[in-house]
Amino acid sequence: MGGRFVATAFLVACAGCGYGLKLVVGPTIDTFGRAGVECRVTAEAQVAVPSSTPILLGIEAGGGGGLLGHEQVGDGAVYAGASVYAPLKHLDLRGGVFYSGRFFSAPMSVGRLDGIGGSIGLQKSVRDIGDEGRLILGAEADGEYAAGGNVDRGIFLLGFQLELSRFHVLVL
Repeated sequence: MGGRFVATAFLVACAGCGYGLKLVVGPTIDTFGRAGVECRVTAEAQVAVPSSTPILLGIEAGGGGGLLGHEQVGDGAVYAGASVYAPLKHLDLRGGVFYSGRFFSAPMSVGRLDGIGGSIGLQKSVRDIGDEGRLILGAEADGEYAAGGNVDRGIFLLGFQLELSRFHVLVL
């Protein structure tokens, strides 16, 4: 019930905004030296900020899963964050902050990790779709601090990004 309320409030608050759907897949490594892999899908609302160069602000939420070290994130993970997009000459620069919650299904794992982190990415629009839509490819690097139970760790991701976006619908 609470999740539906949050999703509805998010959609109402972002009525008229641009939007995007992003897939990020890539390897992870934690501060214990354990390698893993992660996949996440997020939906994003985007607003253009008037300035000399077009800057987009985004709020995103989504989920995913994978293998973090030797612990399977079988029950899923949730993500929420905010991003800023700035176009460069041939690429777009994206930076953001996020919260992550990972839920583990393995009986010997910590059960849950809550993390905060940041991301930076370079992306390139490779195809226009309709009037305002774009297909975007890019690379993203994330770093986060995660804590749960008695286990704290840093988690780093270098991921491939695929995004479908429709920008510049609402200008502040």
